Amino acid sequence: MDKPLQKWLGQVVFAALLMLPTLLAALSPLQTGRATIWLLGTLAGVLSLSLMVVQVFLPTRWLNALIGGNNWRWHSILGVSVTGLAIAHV
Repeated sequence: MDKPLQKWLGQVVFAALLMLPTLLAALSPLQTGRATIWLLGTLAGVLSLSLMVVQVFLPTRWLNALIGGNNWRWHSILGVSVTGLAIAHV
């Protein structure tokens, strides 16, 4: 498999792994009958926790190969994203 295709597939799988918990939370029967604001707050919390996992992988070679370097820039972007989602969650 050539490198661009392998990188693209890795990015797609990584994005799917990030979005899977949010999708499962959105489809949960426990969300039935809740007000929209509560549902959005729940999803913001789940997505925030998913993004926090990414920060653990930032120093690894595996994630560095997927995002193409610039770990400090990505660290800053994820930090701001997690903070914003945590505020939206609360």
